[in-house]
Amino acid sequence: MREVDFQSKFLADLRKMGYKCYKQQMNATTRVGTPDAFIFKEGFWGWIEFKKSKTAKKRPGQQQNIDWANENSWGSFVYPENAKEIKDYLKEMAK
Repeated sequence: MREVDFQSKFLADLRKMGYKCYKQQMNATTRVGTPDAFIFKEGFWGWIEFKKSKTAKKRPGQQQNIDWANENSWGSFVYPENAKEIKDYLKEMAK
């Protein structure tokens, strides 16, 4: 599955759980420091960085941004190998 298709399906699943999901539409010059997607639900927010696999290389600053998001609410890298685990966690948060 292409990464863009994976992202779309993952966010569609979150919308079914009641999350508001906003996927960033950016060009190469606006990529630095912004997440692939934001999610929101009743006072909870999250920052998602999608990767095509667990071993995919992270761009500069991505880990620091995920760490910052976790200090303030929630953030995670999401890739096919951990998608179910992340969805299960977010399903619990959505209750």
